Amino acid sequence: MLQLDGYEKFDGIRLNMVATTDGSFVDSSGSSRGISNSEDRDLLIHLRGLSDLLITGGKTARTERYFKPKALDLAIITRKQGDAPEGAITYTPESEQNATQEIVNHFYHLGYKRILLETGPSLSKEFLRTNLVDEFCLTVPKGKLGDCEKILQTLGAKMHLASSFESNGTLFTRWRRGYEASA
Repeated sequence: MLQLDGYEKFDGIRLNMVATTDGSFVDSSGSSRGISNSEDRDLLIHLRGLSDLLITGGKTARTERYFKPKALDLAIITRKQGDAPEGAITYTPESEQNATQEIVNHFYHLGYKRILLETGPSLSKEFLRTNLVDEFCLTVPKGKLGDCEKILQTLGAKMHLASSFESNGTLFTRWRRGYEASA
């Protein structure tokens, strides 16, 4: 049984990703399903249960065949209208320059407080680059902490390690962004 202590509800933005030891986020078919495992999927379900909104990109939604979860709302960030599963919210940022901040502001304004990002590498990198992610959950099957640190570097994430543990050969890490004393 996967130990999920530390993965708790909080108001903010949580990013969840799975990667290979060499930093790939997808398998040869372009999906993360092939690099995931049952424990990673248990974590994914748990994190969704802690959230009130799940955000993903249009390409990720299509590739991973997303559907609207029962326990939370699903938002698809896309430029293509009609590109979302039934019951999902679609949103297209007006500006490409400040798109991630605009996305966050839009959904906070709608009353969402606990946002889970399951975005692909490009959109995830933008959320991390703009320092909008409060917690980054990174799972690396057969991984070591050094693999995770390289992945964070590649994504441009400036975060510190909050926790890590290994279960059945899979490394689970939680990274947090630093908070200013005035925050």
